[in-house]
Amino acid sequence: MTDAALPSSPSLAVLIGAAFRDWLSHQARFWKLTVPAALLLALLPYAVLLGWLPQASPWVQSGVRAFIDVLVLYQWFKHALYDDWRVRRSLLLQQKKFPWRAFLSLGFVAFWALHFALSYGILSAWRDLVSGGMQAPLALQLAIVPLKELGLAAAFGSFMLFLPARVAHLGWTPATAFRRAAGIRLQLIAVTVLWALLSLVLLWSVDLLTVYVESRLALVQSSERAMLLVDFEGGLVGVAVDYLAYYLLAYIVARLFVAWTGWTPEPLPAAS
Repeated sequence: MTDAALPSSPSLAVLIGAAFRDWLSHQARFWKLTVPAALLLALLPYAVLLGWLPQASPWVQSGVRAFIDVLVLYQWFKHALYDDWRVRRSLLLQQKKFPWRAFLSLGFVAFWALHFALSYGILSAWRDLVSGGMQAPLALQLAIVPLKELGLAAAFGSFMLFLPARVAHLGWTPATAFRRAAGIRLQLIAVTVLWALLSLVLLWSVDLLTVYVESRLALVQSSERAMLLVDFEGGLVGVAVDYLAYYLLAYIVARLFVAWTGWTPEPLPAAS
């Protein structure tokens, strides 16, 4: 597809509005995946605290979170590219044709490693430096998370066509996705920067609300259990709003992918 075809693609403003409407109209789909993932991620720190799981380094914890994030984003791309994904998935499973290799391939592992390195890896390295005694201005310490998120968006956006291409069974590698993004790279970067900003604002709001509730509980001398419950609920909401941002990102990038490549879904497999 040539650059001349690009202006016919929907504008980002239109795509953002459409993404929100799609999310609102598919609440059952969203919460069916988000609730188990949020419970898992919110419970892990307490499982370690109670001794149910061994203590892991921040690098291992971040790697697990990055892997779960990519799996969730991959799932959102399936629904964004296939309106009939639930039916299609059931038929593929019945016929033993489900593409398990799509997310067990070297390309998928490379994409996960890229996501981990650009997001959680950078933050984990910074924490190691600070805990090791490195002195840094307070402003820089406070700015490292938003700077990391925006840096992730700028670098990560160029590779964002990989997951929809993988869902569409095109066999692209992350490097192929980078090359094929030429012509819409700025749009992809703009989308991921907006996603990063939205995620930051939502998570910051959840953190502020959690701190406020905990401060009110401290004033009335609530029990430690109540404080832990509020902290746990804050973690749940934090994961949920993060995956809302992922849902919107997948919808918008999927529409750009279809507009740029001209890809259309294969006919629904016939039931055996």
